[in-house]
Amino acid sequence: AGEWFVLFITLILLQPCPVGSSLGKESASTMFVSNIVHQSFRHLKNRYRPWSPRQSNRYAPICMSEKILIVGGTGRIGTAVASHLLKRSPDRKAEIILAGRDRSKGAAAVEEVMRSIGEVERLHPRVVFEQLDWRDEAELTRLMQSGITSVVNTAGPFLGIRPSILQAAIKHGIPSYVDVADPTSYLVEALSLHEEAQAAGTCAVVAAGAFPGL
Repeated sequence: AGEWFVLFITLILLQPCPVGSSLGKESASTMFVSNIVHQSFRHLKNRYRPWSPRQSNRYAPICMSEKILIVGGTGRIGTAVASHLLKRSPDRKAEIILAGRDRSKGAAAVEEVMRSIGEVERLHPRVVFEQLDWRDEAELTRLMQSGITSVVNTAGPFLGIRPSILQAAIKHGIPSYVDVADPTSYLVEALSLHEEAQAAGTCAVVAAGAFPGL
């Protein structure tokens, strides 16, 4: 775990980041995930002022123009991340897309997030549900091409799967990507995409949670 943690810190400090891992000994929270989404996106927009964890303001607002896709957004981690992101969005202007396969769960997830913020009317339609089977390349491409600026992948469990959502984010030049993966086989393959991510301008942080999960 220590080697992965050093790799993550090195990638963040030496930038541009493209693919790094946050795997380490300390536990993380959904606020850390939302902070990484914001900071990596801001970092790519201004590479001449590299960001490091020491400069992080955990309560800094996210950009008003961000359109954030949360894959696995109807789950407990997905809705928690959405709530944190909205709380840090000026005037609640960031658009959050909760993506999942079940429409009934999607409607419940949207209601849960809006209720947690306490601004049901003002948030509509800033929190929406989109039906998505991320294994369907056509469906994933459709969403990736809809003006997405950040992708948060909470669609676990990650054991036995490949980083196809990360690959799609890189393919479509999404500025920032974060996931909460933990299997080492997944992480090794994800980190092998470093050069592709760099070329595409995608800053990706994998394992952005406590090991073995958030």
